[in-house]
Amino acid sequence: LLLEGGGGAAAAAVGRGKTRELDGQASARGCLTAIKSSLNSKDADAALLKILAMRKRGLEVPPSAITLLFKVAKENGSETTQRVLSSLEGNVSLPVESFALLLNECLKQGDIEFARRLDALTQDQKTKMHYSIYEPLLKLFAKACDARTTAIFADMQAQGSFASEGLC
Repeated sequence: LLLEGGGGAAAAAVGRGKTRELDGQASARGCLTAIKSSLNSKDADAALLKILAMRKRGLEVPPSAITLLFKVAKENGSETTQRVLSSLEGNVSLPVESFALLLNECLKQGDIEFARRLDALTQDQKTKMHYSIYEPLLKLFAKACDARTTAIFADMQAQGSFASEGLC
């Protein structure tokens, strides 16, 4: 995780004991307040560590906190976004809103490789797909002439979503 790979300011703060708000018996509400504080200061690494600590304690992390983490990570650059995703993979189930946010960013950047990674993760997590995920996936994969485009389109239709003019 980040602690092993350096993790920047967040890892240093943990090393100096600066994450007291998650020590001991902090309530879920207290943990969320600490996460929100980190996100408000645009410190994705600190928020990530707090989210992981919260999950380690068996507390549920609201989907909105995860999506906000990705918004801040996205603002900090693709390296931060990749690092956050790698740290959360297997530890936290990503919400549909996070996938939609990340896939729309992939669409803007033309990042087909990251989109493929996200597509695989939606399958691994058995994420309930939504049009907000299908649309950027279809656009990216069609543009790249990826064979998966047909399967995604078929899945979308099987779930009752249909292409609109905006998809073309």
